[in-house]
Amino acid sequence: MTPAEQIALWADKLRDISAMGLHFSKNVHDEEAFRAVQTIAMEMLALATGESLEQMESFRASVFSRPTPISAGDAAVIDDRGRILLVQRADNGKWAMPGGALEVGETPAEGVVREKPTHALEVLDVGWFPKDGLPEEIDPAHVTRIPEAYRVWHGDRRAVFDGIGFA
Repeated sequence: MTPAEQIALWADKLRDISAMGLHFSKNVHDEEAFRAVQTIAMEMLALATGESLEQMESFRASVFSRPTPISAGDAAVIDDRGRILLVQRADNGKWAMPGGALEVGETPAEGVVREKPTHALEVLDVGWFPKDGLPEEIDPAHVTRIPEAYRVWHGDRRAVFDGIGFA
């Protein structure tokens, strides 16, 4: 990655942080701080692209004020006995594959590795379950993902996005 690309990536991360902060801010002081972060992100992107800050200003409302769409990555960890690793989430008590939301510029694999340590603090339990012995309380988002993980583990490499297959 070139220095300009790295600066642009940092600018995008700051853009996302400032947009989320502005979205959830409850007072004028927080809004002011997140607007300052937004301006720094715009200055960094101008530096990385060779554009002027004035040229970047036109993107403030359309690009810099919008959070990045949320993408997530889950780890399908299946052992040699065919058991899948699941975590019981602290937020809803349901069982799911470990994973979580990705950060700007992060691949799903990088996100899963980063999320793994944070899940240790946010889970009620961890367990290994055979395909025919899954817990009853599966997180709704994982009801289709777990069977898909087994399908891939058994050798079917067709791409799937939350239960939608692609040939």
